Amino acid sequence: MSFMLGSVARSDELTLPLYKIAPIFKAVNLSCISGEFNLEIPVPKRWTIKRAVLRFGYINSSALLKQNSQLVVSLNGNPLAQLKLDPLAPNGYAEVELPGAMLASGYNTLNFRVNQHYTLNCETPCAPELWTTLKLEDALISFEYELDPVPLKLSALAGLIFDPVTIPEAHLHLITDKLTEDAMTSAGVVASGAAERFDYRKTVFSLSNQVQAGVDNILVGEKNFVEGFLKTIGVNMHVEKPMLKVLHLPVKQDDGSLVSDDRHVLLVVTGRDADEIKLAAETMSIMSIPFPDGDEMEVSEFVLPEISLYEGKQMLVTDENYPFKKLDYASHTFNGLNPSPENIIFRLPPDFFIKPNQNATISLDFSYGAGMKTDSVLNILLNGQFVSTARLDNQNGGVITGYRVGIPTFLFKPGTNVLTFHPQMTPLYGEKCHFLQTGNLQLTLFDSSHLEFPPMPHRIELPRLDLLPLNGFPYTRWPDGYETEIILSEANQANATAALNIISMITQKNGYPLFGIKVGIDPTEKWDKEIILVGKMDTVPAEYYENAPLKLGKTSKVPYPLYQDWDAQASMSWSRQTSNLNSDKGIVMQFASPFKAGRTATLFTAYSDEGIERLGRAILEPEVQNGMKGDLVFVDYIVDKFKQIKFGDGAGFKVTSLRAGTSFVTGEGGEISAFNYYLSSNPWLYWLLLIAVLLAISAITYVILRRLRKKRLTHNASE
Repeated sequence: MSFMLGSVARSDELTLPLYKIAPIFKAVNLSCISGEFNLEIPVPKRWTIKRAVLRFGYINSSALLKQNSQLVVSLNGNPLAQLKLDPLAPNGYAEVELPGAMLASGYNTLNFRVNQHYTLNCETPCAPELWTTLKLEDALISFEYELDPVPLKLSALAGLIFDPVTIPEAHLHLITDKLTEDAMTSAGVVASGAAERFDYRKTVFSLSNQVQAGVDNILVGEKNFVEGFLKTIGVNMHVEKPMLKVLHLPVKQDDGSLVSDDRHVLLVVTGRDADEIKLAAETMSIMSIPFPDGDEMEVSEFVLPEISLYEGKQMLVTDENYPFKKLDYASHTFNGLNPSPENIIFRLPPDFFIKPNQNATISLDFSYGAGMKTDSVLNILLNGQFVSTARLDNQNGGVITGYRVGIPTFLFKPGTNVLTFHPQMTPLYGEKCHFLQTGNLQLTLFDSSHLEFPPMPHRIELPRLDLLPLNGFPYTRWPDGYETEIILSEANQANATAALNIISMITQKNGYPLFGIKVGIDPTEKWDKEIILVGKMDTVPAEYYENAPLKLGKTSKVPYPLYQDWDAQASMSWSRQTSNLNSDKGIVMQFASPFKAGRTATLFTAYSDEGIERLGRAILEPEVQNGMKGDLVFVDYIVDKFKQIKFGDGAGFKVTSLRAGTSFVTGEGGEISAFNYYLSSNPWLYWLLLIAVLLAISAITYVILRRLRKKRLTHNASE
């Protein structure tokens, strides 16, 4: 090798809002005489933490007794700070040091616990004046850390190089040669596999034909390109089969010399042709255990398990019984007056067709203690909304099996759903100034409980851009992206980078690598698949704009909402105009494919290449994803002055969504006919049909009776 091995370790500092690493978007309220809240602090495996500091504000009730009320902050069960809750100074601010020695790699539990009292005498345990609010949505966390050297082992791909607890986000740089369909398809598989390994951690990709310093790089290409590229950095590699190899990252200095950054890696994915590269890429994508330990491997075969439509991470199918244990829930015991709730998280296909009067069934197995008041209950919430309850009304306690609760299917939402169990348990004897017995307040919900959905066909009305950031629908009907084509309107770096970030987003939402996805570079070809088109607006073929809600060109046809009615359906006016567009504005549109009925096309476009690349990064942001609705989305880049003052970084987005185009129906019909679909979608048709049937029966009955009467009169006259 012609470059120096090793690099000098250095300390880095990182300060960021707490919500960037933990899902804390609003204040946390702690009530009653005792309350607590937990959050998980991620620490990457490649970090050695020297010091961390959490800064947050809080406000407590002015009715508390200072000497008997306190807030305790603990890390992994170890108390770090005790803060007196002062009624005369209720607005508090805390800086809590988190010792580096206590911060292990992975997730660390940060606990906030309050003990609150308003009198030295007898008190009501959950009096309304017993409260403290933690302003964690405004909190900051700072880290001082060193990056550890990365071992040159392919086993390090699993959890170390592709570490799902990387904060605040992961960055990967892909190195390719020419942007051909085969090269981009292989790069897409590599990007998808890497993004899936990072789990839900935002993963940003860049792409060029050179090394990028300071991040992990992945070299993807055929034999000649890879061997030549590696030779320039002093590495001799002979590619005779699909191969994977890991190196420390070569970095060029100002004087032209090369040094090795052993804190980052260059991962090589190569083969002699496109098929071999794809084989190596697919193998890299599924390496999820610490094997093998060498720095190089040759791949001979890759076999995927059988997959079905609508499979995916945490995905439920209909007409199947799911024990809670299968849903990653372990039997849990709730205890005390104010126990923390337990959640079960699962996902549903976005195109479930919900018919009236259908229920999902929960069958609960649980036990609870004696000596509770009969108003004690186990509350059941769906996505934060109360939906049902199980009564704990036997004062002798008991063991209950098969307690059935029906939840209407229309209460579930497409994509991720959260089923929450939150007991409210009250002691049988709790008179004022009596000893309050809480040790008997016990409830165990067993993992033998189960959840079952009724048969539900797949049929949905599109376009709906809100489904794309849910799980990539409709491009993930097959979880590996089969029958999906990503098309670049031009084979350039901006379009390719944006496409990789779109692949990253879809993969992480669906939880399955997109092995079946294809990347095309001919926008004029009439594709019969589900289509994602990426490119500048003046390079998009005119036939795509035929079905699009916004028709762009020298003369554009633009929809403007005139008013909004009670059904939230905007009445559109249309303007034909010759006008300009901000070069940074991003536009996303979804519409019926111009090439095959029932297929969907989604267009990511902007005025310039820079705008396309920026849109590809913006689509990874939660605030953009949450704002995507309808069939037309405008993404503007703004400065949020409020965030800039609080956090020093005010980069933000303004997302405008419209429903302006025409709708179409797609999906797997299942057990429902088109006739039943339209009747269920339009309940008034039932009444119309019923009235028509009654009128027809009445008319037929009238005709029959009239004929019988005429026949009888004729018979009597003849006599």
